[in-house]
Amino acid sequence: MSFNGIRLLPDYGCKIEIDVVQLLKENEFLKDELYNRAYKDIERQEIEIETLKDKCVDLMLENADYVWEEMARETAKKRANTRKWKSK
Repeated sequence: MSFNGIRLLPDYGCKIEIDVVQLLKENEFLKDELYNRAYKDIERQEIEIETLKDKCVDLMLENADYVWEEMARETAKKRANTRKWKSK
């Protein structure tokens, strides 16, 4: 049972004063704080994701360059062998 923000405990009959307005303000503050922290975490994670995407693209390009160079070496090697056989 409650009366004007004061709740009476039926078993003991003692009064517990509760400032409902203050509790609501604290609740709103905590919600806002939680939202702000979560938003900052999301921003930080988005930046990290973009950085990792850039690193991934760089590694893919590096790998593609290596594969391209390897293919060019193999082609040059085959051409060199063909020239040797044709010259004999």
